[in-house]
Amino acid sequence: MVIRRIFYMVAVICVCAGVACAGELLSEEATNYYNEGVRSQVRYDTVAADTAYSKVLLIAPRDMNLRKAVKNNIGVLRARAEEIDAAEENLLQSLEIDPLYKPALLNAGLLYEMKNERLKSLQYWATVYNLRELKPKDFILKEDAQIPREGGNVLLPMYQQVIPFNYKDPEFQKFILNNMGVIYIKRNDLSAAELLFKQALQLDPDYKPALLNLGLLYDGRRDKARALESWARAFDLELDKPQKYVMKDVSEGIPHPLEKGKDVAYHYAPAKDPDYQDYCMNNMGIVYANRQDLAKAEAMLEEIIRKSPKYRPALLNLGLVYDIRKDRVTALTHWAKVFDFESRKPRKYVMLDMITEGDFPYEYAPVDDPSYQKFIINNMGVILVTRKELDKAKEMCMDALTIDPSYRPARLNLGLVYDLQDERLLALELWFEAFNLNKLKPQTFLVAPEQKYIEKN
Repeated sequence: MVIRRIFYMVAVICVCAGVACAGELLSEEATNYYNEGVRSQVRYDTVAADTAYSKVLLIAPRDMNLRKAVKNNIGVLRARAEEIDAAEENLLQSLEIDPLYKPALLNAGLLYEMKNERLKSLQYWATVYNLRELKPKDFILKEDAQIPREGGNVLLPMYQQVIPFNYKDPEFQKFILNNMGVIYIKRNDLSAAELLFKQALQLDPDYKPALLNLGLLYDGRRDKARALESWARAFDLELDKPQKYVMKDVSEGIPHPLEKGKDVAYHYAPAKDPDYQDYCMNNMGIVYANRQDLAKAEAMLEEIIRKSPKYRPALLNLGLVYDIRKDRVTALTHWAKVFDFESRKPRKYVMLDMITEGDFPYEYAPVDDPSYQKFIINNMGVILVTRKELDKAKEMCMDALTIDPSYRPARLNLGLVYDLQDERLLALELWFEAFNLNKLKPQTFLVAPEQKYIEKN
């Protein structure tokens, strides 16, 4: 019994070894037929190639490595014979075996391009060139100038945020809104500029660049009231203006007429001295104002200013009188003279750079510089995305590309906007252009190369 059992075991081992050996022989034979088919296909001997590939599928139906190559190459044969449906079927069968098989992906892209199905075409090529990793994960504010290459071909972007704010930060948004407003000023679209300055002020009511620019805009429209209001806020006039009537301006050093601590009983005021007259008339105006006789107070103070246009106490007090009478424009006009709005207001629109932003003197960005404009306009588009105004965001990205058709951040962002709008084809087109992938796509169908049989140990 023991001897019989050993005999059966040896027999089974021999049978298994024979089958394995036969399998290896079949795979080697299939590889030879496959290589013969490739050589025939390269010589455009379609019949011989078809015959060789059929033998491969018959001899080694379970060899998936050979099968995916054969299906790809048969697909190429059918495509060249303009048997489009058969070509598509074979290429898709190759990709069922290996969804990342590069020759079949490239060929499928070409085939669908022949069928004018551009979206499918780009989707296959996007898989080949790993577009999922290449495309930005979020909107781009500015791109680093140094872009490394992989293998000298596919561009790998480095989205380095050189601005110290992200696009969702109100600090960054108000900066872009203000600067975009200045660009619209340059384009003579004052209504759009006014809206943007106001949007910046919604984020920060005390944002000085937007207040200054809004003042200039209103001043250009001869809307003096609103111009003064904007500048008054920019210069913190509410903190500087007097809270009650001013009797004497200490900075001018006018002495009080009654000097205390003297033995002389009376000191006679210099009645004919213009400075002393201004001092007395100003104080008399205050007396009338405190009696609620604003008309007499106004007349008294106006008379001082006619003689001495820069007399600060009268200007301050007259501003208070008009403010009480709800005549805000006239009040601000007088205070503007005291606080020297004319020398403090900007001479041109302010586009402060966020890194150097500060108070006076103003920092003027190069608004006429196309490079600066495209940067601001692109970022304005990103801000509009955060507000879910995708159509307007799209217009901004296109606007930036009008200035510079090769501007990558705008092209990438426009692709993301289209992607959000389910315009997948347009998104892929933009990303392919941004990464120069159109130069990498094959110009003709690719035959999978010959394979070397490797004997298994």
